[in-house]
Order: sequence, then C-alpha cells, then structure tokens
Amino acid sequence: MTFFQQIKLVIGMLILLMLINRIVQVLIEFATKSIKNKLTKTFMISIKYLKSITEEKFIVYIFMLLEEKGYKNPVINDGDNHLICYKDSGGVFVYARSNNDDFKPITKIEVLSFLGKMKLLGMNSGIYATTGEFEKECFDIIELAKHSGIELILWNGAELVRELRIINEKKLIWG
Repeated sequence: MTFFQQIKLVIGMLILLMLINRIVQVLIEFATKSIKNKLTKTFMISIKYLKSITEEKFIVYIFMLLEEKGYKNPVINDGDNHLICYKDSGGVFVYARSNNDDFKPITKIEVLSFLGKMKLLGMNSGIYATTGEFEKECFDIIELAKHSGIELILWNGAELVRELRIINEKKLIWG
C-alpha cells in the first residue's frame, strides 16, 4: 500500500467516524427530547388542567385511578357521573365531579345526598371525587358513616392530582 493510499484510508476512516459520531448525537438528542416530553406530560397534571378538561376525559382519569387502586370493572351507572366498581366482594359507588367553581367547595348537604343515593342502591362503600375542595364538615360525615357501617372516601383536587402523577410516573418508568 502506498503512502497516498494509506492517507486516503485514514481520511476515509476519519470521515466515517465523524459521520457515526453525528448519527449518535442525533439519536441522543431525539431520545432526550422524547424523555423530556414524557416528563413534561407527567408533571402537567394539575388541578387547573383537571378543571379544564371535559367531563368524559375527567371520568377516564377517575377510571385509571380506580383501577390503579385495585377497584375492578368500573362502569358508568347513569348520566350524572355516577360510577359503580367492585373491590373485594362488594360494590363501590363513585361520584366523579369536575368542579369548575374555584370558590365554592362541596357542601355537607351534597355529600349527604351522595350517601343517600348510595344507600338507595344498597351500597356500603362510596367515593366522592372532585377537582374542588370539601367543606370541613364533610370530613365529619366520614366518621358518622363509619359508625353506620358505611365506608366513605373523599378525594379532593389536590389528592387526585397527587395520585394521577404517581400513576403517570409509574407508566413513565415501567412503560
């Protein structure tokens, strides 16, 4: 091999290495953008976001959360955002309410009305989920219901956001 052939070979190898380096850089940039997009979507969930989506999409998020928490076969009970799902051996009555009024918390009367509808259906477990807040008196109802053999869970907007972010992080990590 002559001197010029050796130089051509070295230059060719350098060009090939530079090309491979550039391809690797592009792949790394693409992977980084993809991961950033996933992370952004994960942390995008906020109370403001939940209040801005349609009722149907809000219910889809509630379905995801219920399934993640071990509730099975969630179905819509009627056109008023009432759902029924199952955990262990019993049915659970769920009300999913996207509360767009920032200043009006869910009242004690609304929670008692939910309990009444739950009892009419013969359910002893219920979850009231809202993007809003509950009045302080609503949490007293949980204890009263417990003494009557009724399990009542109240999910406010902050709890929903926290739980949905955990689900998204799991999906991001585990695929």
